[in-house]
Amino acid sequence: MKKLFVTLLTVIMTLSLCALAACVKDSETNTPPSTPAYFTVEGSTITGVTLDGRKQETLVVPEAVDGVTITAIGNDAFSGSEKVKNVQLPDTITTIGDKAFYECKNLTQINLPSGINSIGVSAFTSCSKLQSIDIPTGISEIPNETFRECRSLNNVTIPSNITKIGEKAFEKCIAFTKIHLPASVSTLSNDAFTNCNSVTEFSVDSNSQYFRTIDGNLYSKDGKTFVYYALGKTDKTFTVPEGVVTLGWAAFANEMELETVNVATTVQSLGYECFSACQGLKYITFGGWDSSLTTINHRAFFNCVQLYSIEAPESLNYIGRFAFSYCSRVGKVYSYKAAADWDSIDVSRVASDGNLVYLNESIREYM
Repeated sequence: MKKLFVTLLTVIMTLSLCALAACVKDSETNTPPSTPAYFTVEGSTITGVTLDGRKQETLVVPEAVDGVTITAIGNDAFSGSEKVKNVQLPDTITTIGDKAFYECKNLTQINLPSGINSIGVSAFTSCSKLQSIDIPTGISEIPNETFRECRSLNNVTIPSNITKIGEKAFEKCIAFTKIHLPASVSTLSNDAFTNCNSVTEFSVDSNSQYFRTIDGNLYSKDGKTFVYYALGKTDKTFTVPEGVVTLGWAAFANEMELETVNVATTVQSLGYECFSACQGLKYITFGGWDSSLTTINHRAFFNCVQLYSIEAPESLNYIGRFAFSYCSRVGKVYSYKAAADWDSIDVSRVASDGNLVYLNESIREYM
């Protein structure tokens, strides 16, 4: 009996050890250990990924290397690591450098520790498979081009302490359907949300002193600047409300559905690339004799290939470079200026290269 008991105990212990070994193996498979050999390091900064590291799908950044705590991901550190899909950062990280994850084209998952207080320019540009990301609350500014061309990105929460969103920060994030701005955001730099073609609605915290929305489109708080049209809308006609003075930089750029836009008589200026590449746009009006329009800025209607007619209000006195280039179908200009005044318009010309500088100048239909 004693011999049988010893035998059974031996079998149980053997099975237990095998099960434990299997669990450890599974754990190692699911969560790879941090491997300093996969990284190049200078002091407390990860400066690069080794050749072996670039072959991995999952990389776990160590908390410390040779006793030194890792606190930063340096400029270009992971740049171009195309096979990497998952990056796990330790809680010790406080800084992510410029282009740190630039063109990590297969990156789908990365955690940003809550202690991060600085993210560099173009840090995640062209991470085209990244779908969601939590921006740490210690960040006060989203720098230029941070998430530019993250074409799968559809879930970003902008923390309530962000005050500025830099140039092209989210340009060409074509998976966005809604964008919410917290009350803290006071500055949207040029092209911050340009070419976000699926956005059907902008929303703004009700306590914002800087922005507001009307029918899902974004305006300055006082309503004088039309900031962005929600490009995911399917309307064919839009009327800019009275009281708007400026149509912002690229406010309608790349809108594909609108065919007619009626601009309020109060509008004085069309921003750079305001209607650029609106390839369904056929007609634009400015309110006729009552129009206040003085300025059509550079490339305002660039590549509006369907544009058929426009107005030239009496108040118009400046047309920028390439404002109507590639508008090959423009057939009528409804001018409210006297013939003698038409040639007084200040047109910012460029070298004669075969492109239409602003219009075919022989086309004039006076009313």
